Parts: sequence; structure tokens; C-alpha cells
Amino acid sequence: MNQLDIMRLGLRGAVLEFAKDLLKQHPDVEYTSGLRMRADQARAMAENIAAVGSKWVENTYLKSKARDRIVAWLNANSWVTVPESIAIGLSSVMDELTNDELSKLSRHFNGEALDIAHMEGYADVMLMRTIKKLCAKYKLKLIEREGGMRKLHVQTR
Repeated sequence: MNQLDIMRLGLRGAVLEFAKDLLKQHPDVEYTSGLRMRADQARAMAENIAAVGSKWVENTYLKSKARDRIVAWLNANSWVTVPESIAIGLSSVMDELTNDELSKLSRHFNGEALDIAHMEGYADVMLMRTIKKLCAKYKLKLIEREGGMRKLHVQTR
């Protein structure tokens, strides 16, 4: 990962500065996601839903029109269990929502969220210390669990 790779993530504002700063301190850090288009977000959500169930959405996202529409689709299509098929359904729901409605679901839609891969052993401990320090510096929110799944997600507040 280098500075050019960070720019390709489509990050903005404090999250972009955070990512640059973290890379300086941990050159081997891996960023797994930044700005997402609707299909990208649907795919990411579908993988998690297939892994842990549809309640993941309610346990991860704040109540909003977008979340409610997605939950309604999942409830009406509970027989759909393959990630690719779930993603198609979620994409169809997202296509009916405005950009403003989607930004209330996830900061990934406007480049104000970043996912980071965990490291192994002591490197992960050091990475976590740095992330927490930089989140305080840039006034960002760190989410370590999404719907019960261990994740590293940094976003604007």
C-alpha cells in the first residue's frame, strides 16, 4: 500500500488524512475498502448476511429508511441465501434510494469510511493502539464489531 493506493480508495476529509497518517506509521497496513458504489456496498453486505444471517443488518446499521427497506427485502426473500443473489436484491433496493438516504446507511457511500484488515499477533496490538490514537486526533469513530463480526471500520462521527 502506498499514497497512490490510498487516493484510489476515494476517501475524503479526515478519513483520508487518517489513512495517510496510519500508512506512515504502519507501512504494511492493508485497507480493504473505502468509497463504495451501490453494487460494492450490496456485495459487502451480502457476504456478511450470508455468513451470519439477516439480523446482521439490524445489528450493524442505525435505523434509517435505507436500513428499513433492506430489512424488508431480506424478510420478504428469506429463502435467498447465496451471497451473489442477496447482493442483486440489495442492489435493487439501493437503486430506489437517494444518495442522501444511502449516506445515512453507510459513510462508505461518500468516502468517509475506511475498512482495515487486522494483522497477526503483536502487530495487531500495535496497529490497534495507533488506530485509536489517530481516531482521537482526527475525531473519527472506530467500530471494532459489526453485527457481532470482528472488523476494523473507521468513519466520521
